[in-house]
Amino acid sequence: MKVIITRETFMASPSRVYSVFLFVHRWLGLITLGVVTLVCATGAMLSFEDEITEALHPHLFDVEVESARAPLEAMVQSAELLAADARVSSLTVHSDPARSVELSLGRGDTVYANPYTGEVLGRRVYRETAFYTVFALHRWLLAGDVGKWIVGTSTLLFCIILLTGLWVWVPSSWKRLRQRLTVRKRAGLRRFLYDLHVSLGIYVVVFLFPMAFTGLQWSFEWFSEGIVQVSGATTERPEPPAAPEHDAASAASLDALLAAATARFDDAPSV
Repeated sequence: MKVIITRETFMASPSRVYSVFLFVHRWLGLITLGVVTLVCATGAMLSFEDEITEALHPHLFDVEVESARAPLEAMVQSAELLAADARVSSLTVHSDPARSVELSLGRGDTVYANPYTGEVLGRRVYRETAFYTVFALHRWLLAGDVGKWIVGTSTLLFCIILLTGLWVWVPSSWKRLRQRLTVRKRAGLRRFLYDLHVSLGIYVVVFLFPMAFTGLQWSFEWFSEGIVQVSGATTERPEPPAAPEHDAASAASLDALLAAATARFDDAPSV
């Protein structure tokens, strides 16, 4: 006897669709468990990178407030003396008076200076920090292009896991909806973990899917190009405004520029 299953007959059987989606949901979850867990854990750490860094290295960020501030030009000169080819490309001055000034030498190389004494507090090269290792694990598993492909593929499969899980979760009645949202604590450990997965899953999918879906752009160029085309955006950077010609001797000091920027953006946390 020959049985032909068409799309119509397949979709006409809700139980068959449910079984297929549940199978895909479970096995893709097992296949991608390790990579997805690592990516989520490292991503969570990166979300609090600034807070953790400041807590671990307070000597780079915290200063005692004094009455007079040192000129920014002196800090720039001190920073550029740290290496023969060092050149400050940007400065960050915080509105918090107890916060150090950050002088960027480019490529994640930052010098921290006391805004009152002009003293260099330290230097931090991002590629030499533990958080760069966390970042590399998050993006490419410390394995170059191969790791980047593994992360991207696992993330794509994770999106499928979330969508199939959403399909499987949808209840067929109000009674089942109540069960989906209830965690039974006295039905045994296995049932408790299952209810916890089902009940919490519907809430976290709202956050996990956008994060996973948008994260694909970091692994696949075709995905980034597709997003640009669909959104109608452009990858071309606008031309920076041209600075008027002036005599170097009459150029404003960094402190004068800081005062002007602070007056213009008085509510900004940093300039």
